[in-house]
Amino acid sequence: MSAFRTGLAAFFSLILVASLFAIVQFSQVPPATAQVRFIAHLMVDGHIVSISQFRLSGPDVGCEFNHYHAASGGFVVAYDGTIIYDPDPSGCGYATESEADTYATQVITSQGYGITFSRNVYINDDLQSGFYIGTFEVNVEALKSATDLDSGFLNVVTGDDWVVKNLPVLEDFPYDVIATDFELADEEQEELTATVQYSELAYITIDEAKYTGTTSISVTYSMDIKEIELCAIPYNATSVTRPPTLDDVLFGDPSKTNATIQYEHRNIEAAQNQCMPTSMANSLQFLEDTKGLNVPHDHKPGVKGDDSLVGQLDTYTNRTVTDRQNGKGTWGLEGKLKYLAANGLENRVKNSHWGTGIPSGASDFTVNANGKTVTSKGMGEKIKFEDIFDALNRGLDCELVYSWNGGAHAVVLVGAGTTNGVPWIMYASDLNQGSDSAGTRQFTFDYLTDTDKNGEYELSGTNERITQVICEEVVAAPPAPPGQPQTVPVAAGEQEFAVDTLLTTGIITGITPDPEASSIILEVESGATADGELTITLPRELIDARDGDSDGEFIVMVNGEQVPYEETSASETERELKVSVPANTQSVEIVGTYVVPEFPVAALILAALIATVIGVTARGRFSRFTGL
Repeated sequence: MSAFRTGLAAFFSLILVASLFAIVQFSQVPPATAQVRFIAHLMVDGHIVSISQFRLSGPDVGCEFNHYHAASGGFVVAYDGTIIYDPDPSGCGYATESEADTYATQVITSQGYGITFSRNVYINDDLQSGFYIGTFEVNVEALKSATDLDSGFLNVVTGDDWVVKNLPVLEDFPYDVIATDFELADEEQEELTATVQYSELAYITIDEAKYTGTTSISVTYSMDIKEIELCAIPYNATSVTRPPTLDDVLFGDPSKTNATIQYEHRNIEAAQNQCMPTSMANSLQFLEDTKGLNVPHDHKPGVKGDDSLVGQLDTYTNRTVTDRQNGKGTWGLEGKLKYLAANGLENRVKNSHWGTGIPSGASDFTVNANGKTVTSKGMGEKIKFEDIFDALNRGLDCELVYSWNGGAHAVVLVGAGTTNGVPWIMYASDLNQGSDSAGTRQFTFDYLTDTDKNGEYELSGTNERITQVICEEVVAAPPAPPGQPQTVPVAAGEQEFAVDTLLTTGIITGITPDPEASSIILEVESGATADGELTITLPRELIDARDGDSDGEFIVMVNGEQVPYEETSASETERELKVSVPANTQSVEIVGTYVVPEFPVAALILAALIATVIGVTARGRFSRFTGL
């Protein structure tokens, strides 16, 4: 036994070493191709101060640890102008080195890092009048690889204008690119000179975003032209056309910083003016990928009349279409409800809507189609950020429509949050719907502002107002009538199985694997007066009973008592059993020799290794992303 244990330990040691080597190899990133200037800061009484204003002293008679004093004059000046006197000049000063609230900023000193700027040319002329708009984009992985900073905030200053404020880069952000718009000075502008900083902490003032150390740093970026063709959903909005402006984005309480980001959002190419059906198709596919909703059509580019998901939504919204390059915009809630009814999803998706779009959120909206009734609950004409954040945080999927003079555009929301008290959203859509070769801009970031002080949110101070929000929530399927076939979903860790059942006098309300007992447990609601019969088809990958190389016998327990059963068929992938079920049965347990484990052994070993590596690499590093 001792030799066996020694051999087993050696075997697992080899696995651990090999796995750790693989993880290290996989984690290697290419070396940075650009240079950065590293700047450290201290947070003192809620104010940010450059570390250059401090001197590190000690240990000495007044303080037994290394500690920070003002470099000169007995005080420091924060970026916001606050003068902060040394609270303990003969002792430990502002803070000891180990207790000091420090964080890092990396100033970009040359092109690279996945950062690009572009000049937008709008096909929608009504979106741009007397001003010019550019886009700032960052490839998240390229930025993280080049800076070795896993999360933080990006800031961009051009001259005296703070054009990108605290764009959040989340540690586990699941998508490639984040983009946001800003105002340009020149219609023909081909270059942009800017100071770009990537910081662990969100800034409060432009002075922080401009500070680059003892010498000023700015980089000249070339700007490509990017064509933008948004949707043209008909909407008679009345507003003043204006460029992105962040004048009303005023940061306050750093503790009010949080975020919720949804994973696994897909974003397909849209046909011209197809933004509403496309955003709804993106939404339904997200619910299938994350909540198991059975959507019967494939999520791929399409058009009215074909069998794609977006094509079907084109049809049910009755959008006017000639081909992919020629079509008109449309509102979508009515068509989406009709699609749900036509495809047996009317009881699987709970719908709600807000805002002044069509239909208005002032009242419920009901559609009767195919003999079925589907309703979206009206949540009011006023759209509250708290409602958006709560819906996304609970896993609901939401489409958002923003409007301007002459039209509106639909997107699917992927995230929301607040930075120092200022709300923001992140969303996806195809921003060049006139071209199938231009690609989709992945994910756009905007602060929510209220420049007109009318209680309606705008996107980053523009005239693009949030007009409608539509959310969907997957709900449990209603139980089948007694005596009807049921397909019961069974979750085992990351695996899911569909188990076919039929109980002649009741229903199966759930099936739970018990790996320790090599069994599955059926929760049953059976008739109170009549006995019945249960037929169940068992996937061998979920549970099996083996006797060497042959099929073995199961043990079947009804309400804790062993009962006989009949095996009616068997194949390479499944076995079918029939069991007599008396009245008032509450549980049926089927015991085999194998049940799929909740977590495979290999996954447990890998999880332990990853935790070890993270623990080692995380030492000495810190993040100020409160709540992220």
